[in-house]
Amino acid sequence: MAFGGLVCGLIALVLSASVRGRFAKQLFLHRLIDGFSVFPGIALFLWLAPMGDPSRSLESFQLLGLFMLTYTGTRIIAHKWTKVRSANREQTLPFKHWLELVRTDPPTAHGFLKAYLADRGDRGDRALMDLRVVYGDLERRRSEERYILVALDQLRAEIARRQDHAISN
Repeated sequence: MAFGGLVCGLIALVLSASVRGRFAKQLFLHRLIDGFSVFPGIALFLWLAPMGDPSRSLESFQLLGLFMLTYTGTRIIAHKWTKVRSANREQTLPFKHWLELVRTDPPTAHGFLKAYLADRGDRGDRALMDLRVVYGDLERRRSEERYILVALDQLRAEIARRQDHAISN
């Protein structure tokens, strides 16, 4: 039952992620997907539930509880995971524009980065965290293109400058 809850939770996650359209349609389809996702567990519960043996009813309810617990846990963990991925993607969006500018127009890219970081700098360590996320993203590419190497150097210098500033304050 636990495995069934895990599988149904993951299937519900995948199906829910594919829902597009108006808000009302999405809301309806998400609830419908949740209903269909728990159906196998409830059907298994009804199949395993004893019809005439009251001594096994507690065991059957425990199995249903195990299914629902693993299903709900899977949905909660997957939701938190997708929120983190979405937040990281949103953090790197301005830097994708900046990286394109580094490739095509380096002076404009430098101005864009300064303006963006000045705006983010008003919010504490948020800019430093953004820089680290983008630096890690670019480093994972392992590209030898000149503009990527220039961008990595600029990010490394900006991270060091902000870390020194944070330490001195």
